[in-house]
Amino acid sequence: MQYLIELSDYDREQMELLQKLQDGIKEDQEEVKDQKEEVQELLDAQNDQKDILDEMLIVKADALREAKDAKAIEEEKNAYIASALEEQKEEVERLIEEYNKTHPIPGGGGGDGGDLIWTGGQFLWPLPSPYGSNWITSRFGYRGDPFGGGYTDFHGGLDIGAPCNTPIYAVLDGTVILSQDGWNGGCGNYTVIYHGGGLYTEYMHQNVRAVSAGDTVTQGQIIGYVGTTGSSTGYHLHLGVVLSANGFNTAGRVDPAPYLGL
Repeated sequence: MQYLIELSDYDREQMELLQKLQDGIKEDQEEVKDQKEEVQELLDAQNDQKDILDEMLIVKADALREAKDAKAIEEEKNAYIASALEEQKEEVERLIEEYNKTHPIPGGGGGDGGDLIWTGGQFLWPLPSPYGSNWITSRFGYRGDPFGGGYTDFHGGLDIGAPCNTPIYAVLDGTVILSQDGWNGGCGNYTVIYHGGGLYTEYMHQNVRAVSAGDTVTQGQIIGYVGTTGSSTGYHLHLGVVLSANGFNTAGRVDPAPYLGL
């Protein structure tokens, strides 16, 4: 009996120990399960971050490709603008040379010759009210490229903004020496008036011209209407002033502002 009792006690102890082992294994299993879930969550988070990174790399690649394309387009645009400016220069020089061959300055060399008209008076403003000096959009001198090419170019006149078909006035009495439609080296529909004493005025980008070469005009007479023909970014009049003792020559362009009392 004693042996059976001891054996029973041993069995009970072993059972209790086994139960503790089973409980410990269960706890370990639950802990491992929790750790596995945490690891899986970390893996899921890592995969999500990888997906986000992959998307960012795709966006970056697209942005780089677009930037490269934009740069190529900008370079092509700049090359076109440079070519257009050179074409404008060459065309104007050709027109000047052609005119000067057949139209010597009255009296020769810009002397009075009895043919001078301009006496040093102030110019009439070339546009009607309300398009006065507060409508100036670009002055004479160096400026940023109006076409956005990033260049700095020299602007040889005074731009005055006004709606399409606003009348343009002759600033002084004079004789029209050049008036024609077309590109004209970027000048658009273009008129030049000689006022005597080697003084010329230019009227560029007209929509419609109202005078022809050889016409005599008086101060305030309508010689055309505002447009945006030629190399232009919007409706405006480009007024140029040239002083030359050897025929009409764009190398003699000067600032129109003092002649307008500005």
